[in-house]
Amino acid sequence: MINKSMLFILLTSLTSLFSASSAAVEQKLYEDWALNCQQSCYIYQGMQSKSQNTIFSLQVSKVSDNTMAMQLNFPLGLYIPAGIGIAVGDFKKNIPLTTCLPKGCHALVVLNDEIQKQLKANNKINVRFFTAQSQEKEISFSLKGFQDAFNAMKNR
Repeated sequence: MINKSMLFILLTSLTSLFSASSAAVEQKLYEDWALNCQQSCYIYQGMQSKSQNTIFSLQVSKVSDNTMAMQLNFPLGLYIPAGIGIAVGDFKKNIPLTTCLPKGCHALVVLNDEIQKQLKANNKINVRFFTAQSQEKEISFSLKGFQDAFNAMKNR
Protein backbone atom coordinates (compact mmCIF):
# COMPACT_ATOMS: atom_id res chain seq x y z
CA MET A 1 0.00 0.00 0.00
CA ILE A 2 1.31 3.43 -0.88
CA ASN A 3 0.89 6.27 1.58
CA LYS A 4 0.14 9.91 0.76
CA SER A 5 3.71 11.14 1.28
CA MET A 6 5.08 8.43 -1.05
CA LEU A 7 2.42 9.37 -3.61
CA PHE A 8 3.49 13.02 -3.41
CA ILE A 9 7.13 12.03 -3.89
CA LEU A 10 6.23 9.85 -6.88
CA LEU A 11 4.10 12.54 -8.50
CA THR A 12 6.77 15.18 -7.87
CA SER A 13 9.43 12.91 -9.38
CA LEU A 14 7.36 12.16 -12.47
CA THR A 15 6.29 15.77 -12.93
CA SER A 16 9.89 16.98 -12.69
CA LEU A 17 10.71 14.91 -15.76
CA PHE A 18 8.95 17.51 -17.86
CA SER A 19 10.53 20.63 -16.39
CA ALA A 20 12.52 22.81 -18.75
CA SER A 21 16.27 22.37 -18.78
CA SER A 22 19.20 23.29 -20.97
CA ALA A 23 20.45 19.68 -21.00
CA ALA A 24 20.36 17.82 -24.31
CA VAL A 25 17.36 15.56 -24.84
CA GLU A 26 17.99 12.02 -26.02
CA GLN A 27 15.12 10.11 -27.61
CA LYS A 28 15.02 6.57 -28.95
CA LEU A 29 12.10 4.51 -30.22
CA TYR A 30 11.46 0.92 -29.21
CA GLU A 31 8.57 -0.08 -31.47
CA ASP A 32 5.47 1.47 -29.79
CA TRP A 33 7.42 2.97 -26.84
CA ALA A 34 9.79 5.93 -26.72
CA LEU A 35 12.71 6.42 -24.34
CA ASN A 36 13.30 10.06 -23.42
CA CYS A 37 16.30 11.16 -21.38
CA GLN A 38 17.20 14.63 -20.23
CA GLN A 39 18.26 14.89 -16.59
CA SER A 40 16.53 11.58 -15.98
CA CYS A 41 14.91 9.01 -18.25
CA TYR A 42 11.37 7.77 -18.76
CA ILE A 43 9.58 5.64 -21.32
CA TYR A 44 6.35 6.84 -22.87
CA GLN A 45 3.47 5.92 -25.12
CA GLY A 46 0.68 8.28 -26.07
CA MET A 47 -2.48 8.11 -28.14
CA GLN A 48 -5.06 10.50 -29.44
CA SER A 49 -8.73 9.58 -29.59
CA LYS A 50 -10.34 9.26 -33.02
CA SER A 51 -13.40 11.33 -32.13
CA GLN A 52 -11.72 14.14 -30.22
CA ASN A 53 -8.38 15.82 -29.75
CA THR A 54 -7.98 14.19 -26.35
CA ILE A 55 -4.63 12.66 -25.52
CA PHE A 56 -4.02 9.68 -23.27
CA SER A 57 -0.56 8.55 -22.25
CA LEU A 58 1.42 6.18 -20.08
CA GLN A 59 4.89 6.95 -18.81
CA VAL A 60 7.18 4.84 -16.71
CA SER A 61 10.15 6.14 -14.75
CA LYS A 62 12.55 5.26 -11.99
CA VAL A 63 11.56 7.08 -8.81
CA SER A 64 14.34 5.53 -6.72
CA ASP A 65 17.06 2.94 -7.23
CA ASN A 66 14.68 0.04 -6.73
CA THR A 67 11.28 1.57 -7.51
CA MET A 68 9.58 2.12 -10.86
CA ALA A 69 6.24 3.85 -11.27
CA MET A 70 3.76 4.28 -14.09
CA GLN A 71 1.86 7.53 -14.47
CA LEU A 72 -1.36 7.35 -16.47
CA ASN A 73 -2.38 10.68 -18.00
CA PHE A 74 -5.94 11.52 -19.08
CA PRO A 75 -7.79 14.56 -20.37
CA LEU A 76 -10.16 16.44 -18.09
CA GLY A 77 -13.74 15.26 -17.90
CA LEU A 78 -13.37 12.05 -15.91
CA TYR A 79 -15.66 10.80 -13.18
CA ILE A 80 -13.09 11.03 -10.40
CA PRO A 81 -14.61 8.76 -7.69
CA ALA A 82 -14.48 5.73 -10.02
CA GLY A 83 -10.71 5.94 -10.41
CA ILE A 84 -8.88 4.14 -13.18
CA GLY A 85 -8.87 0.40 -13.81
CA ILE A 86 -5.83 -1.28 -15.34
CA ALA A 87 -5.59 -4.85 -16.58
CA VAL A 88 -2.56 -6.57 -18.05
CA GLY A 89 -2.46 -10.35 -18.27
CA ASP A 90 -3.53 -11.80 -14.92
CA PHE A 91 -3.04 -8.48 -13.11
CA LYS A 92 -6.06 -6.23 -12.50
CA LYS A 93 -6.15 -3.20 -10.25
CA ASN A 94 -8.27 -0.12 -9.63
CA ILE A 95 -6.18 2.95 -8.84
CA PRO A 96 -7.28 6.39 -7.71
CA LEU A 97 -6.75 9.56 -9.68
CA THR A 98 -4.08 11.46 -7.76
CA THR A 99 -4.27 14.89 -9.37
CA CYS A 100 -6.31 16.85 -11.90
CA LEU A 101 -4.69 19.99 -13.28
CA PRO A 102 -5.63 22.23 -16.23
CA LYS A 103 -3.75 19.92 -18.63
CA GLY A 104 -5.44 16.74 -17.40
CA CYS A 105 -5.72 14.09 -14.71
CA HIS A 106 -3.08 11.68 -13.46
CA ALA A 107 -3.05 8.32 -11.73
CA LEU A 108 0.03 6.52 -10.39
CA VAL A 109 0.86 2.89 -9.80
CA VAL A 110 4.09 1.55 -8.36
CA LEU A 111 5.40 -1.21 -10.59
CA ASN A 112 6.11 -4.12 -8.26
CA ASP A 113 7.65 -7.35 -9.58
CA GLU A 114 4.23 -8.87 -10.36
CA ILE A 115 3.13 -5.93 -12.53
CA GLN A 116 6.53 -5.73 -14.27
CA LYS A 117 6.35 -9.43 -15.12
CA GLN A 118 2.87 -9.01 -16.64
CA LEU A 119 3.90 -5.89 -18.61
CA LYS A 120 6.85 -7.74 -20.11
CA ALA A 121 4.92 -10.93 -20.90
CA ASN A 122 1.78 -9.49 -22.54
CA ASN A 123 1.03 -7.50 -25.67
CA LYS A 124 -1.34 -4.84 -24.31
CA ILE A 125 -2.51 -3.05 -21.18
CA ASN A 126 -6.20 -2.18 -20.92
CA VAL A 127 -7.19 0.99 -19.12
CA ARG A 128 -10.78 1.57 -17.97
CA PHE A 129 -12.21 4.91 -16.88
CA PHE A 130 -15.56 6.69 -16.62
CA THR A 131 -16.45 9.98 -18.27
CA ALA A 132 -18.04 12.79 -16.27
CA GLN A 133 -21.37 11.50 -17.67
CA SER A 134 -20.63 8.11 -16.01
CA GLN A 135 -20.02 6.36 -19.33
CA GLU A 136 -17.51 3.53 -19.04
CA LYS A 137 -14.70 3.65 -21.61
CA GLU A 138 -11.72 1.39 -22.19
CA ILE A 139 -8.56 2.01 -24.16
CA SER A 140 -5.66 -0.32 -24.86
CA PHE A 141 -2.00 0.56 -25.04
CA SER A 142 0.38 -1.68 -26.96
CA LEU A 143 3.21 -3.29 -25.03
CA LYS A 144 5.18 -3.94 -28.23
CA GLY A 145 8.72 -2.76 -27.47
CA PHE A 146 7.96 -2.20 -23.78
CA GLN A 147 10.50 -4.70 -22.46
CA ASP A 148 13.37 -3.30 -24.55
CA ALA A 149 12.46 0.30 -23.66
CA PHE A 150 12.05 -0.60 -19.98
CA ASN A 151 15.44 -2.36 -19.86
CA ALA A 152 17.15 0.55 -21.64
CA MET A 153 15.68 3.02 -19.13
CA LYS A 154 16.48 0.81 -16.15
CA ASN A 155 20.13 0.50 -17.21
CA ARG A 156 20.72 4.26 -17.38
